[in-house]
Amino acid sequence: MEFALDEWVTGEHPKDLERQECIELGETLAQLHALPCSGFGLLENRDDTLTGVATDPRAGALTRLEQPFPLTPLEVSAVSRDAPDSLPRLRALESELNAVIASEPFVVNHSDLHAGQMLTRNGHLEALLDFGDACIGTSTWDIASFAFFHGWHNTAWLLEGYGSDQLEAAKRFCVVLCLHHLNRAVSKPERRGRALERLRETLIRL
Repeated sequence: MEFALDEWVTGEHPKDLERQECIELGETLAQLHALPCSGFGLLENRDDTLTGVATDPRAGALTRLEQPFPLTPLEVSAVSRDAPDSLPRLRALESELNAVIASEPFVVNHSDLHAGQMLTRNGHLEALLDFGDACIGTSTWDIASFAFFHGWHNTAWLLEGYGSDQLEAAKRFCVVLCLHHLNRAVSKPERRGRALERLRETLIRL
């Protein structure tokens, strides 16, 4: 069994993030993204360097994501069944989605920024938890992951703390993440509904 022992932190998983909590998470992500790393995708099991298991961004993304378009054909994606009306728009975005997946800088991303991964207390971020799915990819990955779970209004606050305006790139990567979540939500109606809602909302913003 592999494990990591760290200090004990108290707090609550946030139901609705406050502005300062979003800003502080953005600051935390900026520090995470500044760590030296190499390779792409999920991390190798080693304690001396942060190294991805893959040699290129697309292959790296596929070590973490569930076969989303444009990394696999649109026809085999769940979105073809769940939201066929979105297919023309997705096809038109293919080159932009490919470009954002391969866009520098490449950093260590947490990659799964739902509320259960955070502890907050008295309006401040206390801890960011569970790096089991950390992976190396474009720096907009974490911004898009946050947007998927917490919405674009909160993402504007996150970017205040992050210190870099990646909003437009994050919209495109969020589309990829929506398709990833749809592929994983075949037997999970609530998760499927959330992914479809975020996909439609994000496509409108592009």
